[in-house]
Amino acid sequence: MTRCIPNGTLRARRVPTWALVLTCALFATVAIARAEDAFATRVLFSYGAVESLRAGETDWEFTHAGMALGPHDVVRMPPRSLLRLERAQGDRLDLLTGVGEGSAAELLAFAAARSSGSTAQSFVGPWEEDEVDVLPAGDRREPRVTTPSDGSFDAPTAAAWLDDRSHEHDAVRNLAARVLTGPRVAPYYMPERVATAQALFAAMTAEMSETSTFAALFPDASTATAFGFAGLLAAADIPARKHVDGEGRPFVLLDTGLTVGGIRGVTASRSLYRERPDGAVELPIGLAPGHVGFLQAWYAGQGVGSTAD
Repeated sequence: MTRCIPNGTLRARRVPTWALVLTCALFATVAIARAEDAFATRVLFSYGAVESLRAGETDWEFTHAGMALGPHDVVRMPPRSLLRLERAQGDRLDLLTGVGEGSAAELLAFAAARSSGSTAQSFVGPWEEDEVDVLPAGDRREPRVTTPSDGSFDAPTAAAWLDDRSHEHDAVRNLAARVLTGPRVAPYYMPERVATAQALFAAMTAEMSETSTFAALFPDASTATAFGFAGLLAAADIPARKHVDGEGRPFVLLDTGLTVGGIRGVTASRSLYRERPDGAVELPIGLAPGHVGFLQAWYAGQGVGSTAD
């Protein structure tokens, strides 16, 4: 920068450091804003109870036609759901299907990886989709969830699970302790108990896929998820109740530590939680074999009725 002096010559003027910093910060802010605008999307249509959590908000809501989704907004898609988005510039994006949770950009990236035959896993693992008709956005009908296996227990197995004390085994206690002392990896909006349960489910899935002392405790693949997850919850002192429904299917009813007034910070879908007579709120988690992610198991538990009380 230059300035005039009385003799008519020009002299270079030193630019203050703070001005350079401010200028750089301004350009960086503009660049970030443009990058975020590139990931801004709008809902064209959705099918199923697709939820979203806007950045900076505390309550989940259902998506609807015309809803704007920012780059940091979170989308949660149930089984058999569909979601079609378009960019702010009008470009239509790939159709999203199946179970998943993340920003629109993350879900699109995983969908692209899956369609290209990549071995990259989604948020909850593979899911086999049935063909469905596309309905207008905002349709909140929640179709019955199909699971990889019914996983029904016969009477002796159900009794054994309800009385199981796997949490007393060192392998179970050690794995639970490793999760409890490790860094939190769950999304920021998850309450502590739910975040811990999600981490325990992920740790269990990883251990079951390997030859380990923990996996050796549960050799029967048809019951391993139910016995292993319930044991880990007990070892971690996470309040939860075991429940076997009239068809012999095992569920864990996870005490969120919340009341109905706070559950909107976890989900907007009434079928994904249940209120106990004492006012406590539980998440029903389905424990059929084949679930490789907490979200998938949570959706498998939706609709568990009052017989669980």
